[in-house]
Amino acid sequence: MQRFCRRTGLIVLVCSLLSWPFASFADDDQAGDDDAGLSDPALDEDFDLTDEFAFLQEDDIVLTASKHKQKIGFSPSAVIVITRQDIEDSGAITLSDLLRRYPAVHIYDFDPLYPNAEIRGRKVILLMVNGRDLNLDLFESPFFSLVPFGLEAVERIEIVLGPNSALYGANAVAAVVNIITRQPAPGFSTNLSLVAGQHGTSQLQGLIQGGLDPLSVQATIGLDLADSWIHRDTSAKDILHSNLVLRLDIPDGNLTLDGGLIKGSGRMFGVLGYLNFNNFTIGHTQLSVEWKKFKAQAYWYGLRTAIDIEADLVHPSAGIMGELPTFDLAADTFHVQAQYDLELFENNLLIGGLDFRFNSFRCDSFLDTDIKDYRFGAFLHDEHTFFERLQLTASLRVDWNYTTDPAFSPRGAIVYNPAGEHFLRLSGGTAFRRPSALETSIKFRVEAEPGFPEIATLFEEGISNPDLSNESLTAIELGYRGSLMDKALRLGADVYFGMNHNKISFVSNVNYTGMGQIDLANSTIGYDNVGKNTNIIGINVSIEVDPIDELTLYARGEFRHLWYTESGERHDWMPRLIGVVGGVWRFAFGLTIQLSATHVSSRSIWLRNPKSSLGENLAVHLASRTYLMANLIYRMKFGDSRVDLGLNFFNPFGADFREGQGTTLPDGSNYGGELLGSRVMFSARFLY
Repeated sequence: MQRFCRRTGLIVLVCSLLSWPFASFADDDQAGDDDAGLSDPALDEDFDLTDEFAFLQEDDIVLTASKHKQKIGFSPSAVIVITRQDIEDSGAITLSDLLRRYPAVHIYDFDPLYPNAEIRGRKVILLMVNGRDLNLDLFESPFFSLVPFGLEAVERIEIVLGPNSALYGANAVAAVVNIITRQPAPGFSTNLSLVAGQHGTSQLQGLIQGGLDPLSVQATIGLDLADSWIHRDTSAKDILHSNLVLRLDIPDGNLTLDGGLIKGSGRMFGVLGYLNFNNFTIGHTQLSVEWKKFKAQAYWYGLRTAIDIEADLVHPSAGIMGELPTFDLAADTFHVQAQYDLELFENNLLIGGLDFRFNSFRCDSFLDTDIKDYRFGAFLHDEHTFFERLQLTASLRVDWNYTTDPAFSPRGAIVYNPAGEHFLRLSGGTAFRRPSALETSIKFRVEAEPGFPEIATLFEEGISNPDLSNESLTAIELGYRGSLMDKALRLGADVYFGMNHNKISFVSNVNYTGMGQIDLANSTIGYDNVGKNTNIIGINVSIEVDPIDELTLYARGEFRHLWYTESGERHDWMPRLIGVVGGVWRFAFGLTIQLSATHVSSRSIWLRNPKSSLGENLAVHLASRTYLMANLIYRMKFGDSRVDLGLNFFNPFGADFREGQGTTLPDGSNYGGELLGSRVMFSARFLY
């Protein structure tokens, strides 16, 4: 509590200092105006959709699916759009909390620092902020918790489902999740929020902005704390983040400079055991240019951390044979990308783009202490519309990778608008996951115990595999999106089929001689393309209805079946059925109630020993579960200001359950990831 109070005072002080220069020149007539970038229909019923950024807020507009603004019905892929109103109504505490309301995104919250998500049978997801890649090339999946701002700074989230390497290159396999932030604009405004509750979960967020035309400034700062669900009062996530955006409007475009910093510590569960990140720092700087039909970005982000692996290398009978050392890691990524939109003739749009990426990893505990990696990509995207109702889309991207083979990623789609707001889509494409640096290039120096020198040899010759091939996905889908009753009833359905090839897995097959030593000639540990190809077929449906203006009801569900290609045997690691039903009721006197119930069917997994990568895997069955999420918000207006008070409930009446890699041993101790229980949170938010 003392830690929280100290940091709370620090953030309030910083927010006050940031607000002072803006307040001195803010126009009183503009204070609280939606054009300041904090657009909120609840504050202003005359919300102006003629503004370019406000136009992007409409439910029927999407940017990410084709790298330009288009009507969502004509998107070549299935898309989920989460608006600012959706975010506020949900009362979500974190990004993963918000995504739980959409069954197409199955959340695995097995530790606070590294919540994971599975989409259409894969965890390979490209996470972006305003088109900037946030994935760390050390890991297969992104860190949804390491975004340099809180949900207060988010305007909308676009989730483009299915393979999208044709536009975005590596890792755009299961989906592209693009977080679009609130853009700074002239006029002073501020947004402060406090969240506190059980399991040591506390957040403090501040957003302040203002400026004089044509220059606008936005600053955010926040604190995010969480304890382990299992080990109460044991910190699992301690993050302080800040972000600063400068936007300069120029004729026919704008220049944006964005910089941010994340500092903290935390703990996560990985294939080698528990990883403690001690005092990590993540920084980024980004310059974006938009001028007429031209867009370009150049950015850097870097990671500095010390990693302590809580996993001993244990012999079945002889005990500890060695341990993986704590190591200091420095990683940097430089990325440049550009695109140009060209209208060759009427009803046609051609987009071309190039990008270059450089990665560097430096660590004295690696055999190769300075690892470098290069990537280069180019794409073409073409759209043609016939008779205003039929649109054909074709995209192709070529990626050259320093450590793996080149990748060719096509995508095509036909979208037909038979009448009104009804759209039918047939699409298909390929995507690839490029192996991470951990999988191809990083070999650890192992501290072997006396008498077991072979353990060091096993790890230093294994673990990474420079001969890995790209994973690939080929998929087709048939979709429908429509609305009736002047958009009061909104419907969606997508049927998809995907074929996964060259899956990369961590393989541990350690054999011993009669003398109790490791048989190096017949032992394997590390990453490999295991050849267990899988197919998946699924259907996702969504129904939303507004029986009255103040009430929204929804039912969303997904059913999928995953099986091994060669044997036809069912693959049980993911749930087959996920469903969410709920609604939002907005009362005229300021109260908003959101309720949703989620059901996730059972599944079975193999769990790796969290204490030793040499141990045997356990077969674990995770039972089906149903849990409730609820949020109550009371909004009070005071002139140009607003105060929101809220209560957020997660699984208030249910038993504890697991979502990921974990079980409980006979002695009652935890084995693997977190065991989730109930949580109650209080929130307060101030807007001006």
